[in-house]
Amino acid sequence: MVRAFRRAPAFLLSSGGGHAGANHVAAQQLCKHRQRAPLLRTFCHGRAAAPDDAHERVFLPLHDLKTRLNPRSEPATLGVAMSAPRPFKAVILAAGLGTRMKSSLPKVLHEVLGRPMVTWAVDSALAAGAEQVVVITGHGRDQVEAELYRRYANAPVTTRVQHQMLGTADAVRSAVDTFADYAGDVLIMNGDTPNLRRREVEELLAHHRQHDGVLTLLSAIDPDEHRYGRIIRNPNGTVARIVEYKDALANEPALLHVREVNIGLYAVRAAFLNDALAKITPGNAAGEYYLTDIVGLSVDAGSPAHVVCAESIHGLHGVNDREQLAEANEVARARRNAKLLQGGVTLVDPRTTWVEGPVWVESDVVLEPCVMLVGSTWIGRDVRIGAHSRLEDCRVAPGTFVEPGTIARGRELP
Repeated sequence: MVRAFRRAPAFLLSSGGGHAGANHVAAQQLCKHRQRAPLLRTFCHGRAAAPDDAHERVFLPLHDLKTRLNPRSEPATLGVAMSAPRPFKAVILAAGLGTRMKSSLPKVLHEVLGRPMVTWAVDSALAAGAEQVVVITGHGRDQVEAELYRRYANAPVTTRVQHQMLGTADAVRSAVDTFADYAGDVLIMNGDTPNLRRREVEELLAHHRQHDGVLTLLSAIDPDEHRYGRIIRNPNGTVARIVEYKDALANEPALLHVREVNIGLYAVRAAFLNDALAKITPGNAAGEYYLTDIVGLSVDAGSPAHVVCAESIHGLHGVNDREQLAEANEVARARRNAKLLQGGVTLVDPRTTWVEGPVWVESDVVLEPCVMLVGSTWIGRDVRIGAHSRLEDCRVAPGTFVEPGTIARGRELP
């Protein structure tokens, strides 16, 4: 769950404008205000599933599962009244070189829980109701586009090419033809943040629509000094600008102590975005066109950005190397296993249980340590699967005992 803030209560904020310590305290206190609310629901083959299942139970193509937001349901989530939602398109940034992955495979095609990272972002956007999803490709474009076509041939998914790696604003500019005359919003996402959930996307959009501003972005409190852009607030709590890590390191090192950081998820009015992209220049430490400059431009336009502060940064980190890929897999695996436990499945050792893809497990099933279930596998009630077993595209009849060490593909058991 995320909680949205634009302006903080005055007593929470100390004076001192750009003082990093004051900014840090203000941001931490902003993010303490939370509220719980019912989750929106969708359905997979007639079974009710939590929103995160849009990532995890792919019984139908995700574009068939996309759910338009019900404006009556949004106040229950955010505690505010909603008008009819504006339509939106999504732009997903997936052109980067990914040099730290040390791989010939494009970074966004590396898998998390058995699925290419970029598809997690596409599925979240479609499930949240995007009219069109535009994926910005670059490095390894042929491979990325082939994968997207294979998965989304019948969905409103298209691509645009960033021919030179000139920064995130330049990447978005590659898709300007898709929203130049668009009357709705543009959702901008990173293609390397697989554990950003549909829930967080929907709540950002709901807040953006409610406040009818030109720009809303997602932030989080980062207890560690990761290389994220810092959210710099004014004494009254409004957002003044975002300072990227490289620029803070080179020119304003005190800002590295600011712990409220930019996650890289934006909802922007298309008309404002189109104008702002034309004004962004590469006058920074990296010599790139920073998308984050739209925050300062929104201030100049008299409509400062709204910020939705995530409850936790857990799961919101991007993936840039193999270690971070392993961490992303661990987050996704733990979330999937938690759903199994909540659904009445016993995992003798959740740390060694691996379930990926459109696997369905009925209740009163016991999975012993080191069990792996993949593909279109169905496990009936009262099944026990022995340790060190791997089942792919299998159907296991109710009441079956699967011997330890069973390796099976495309079989019915017993």
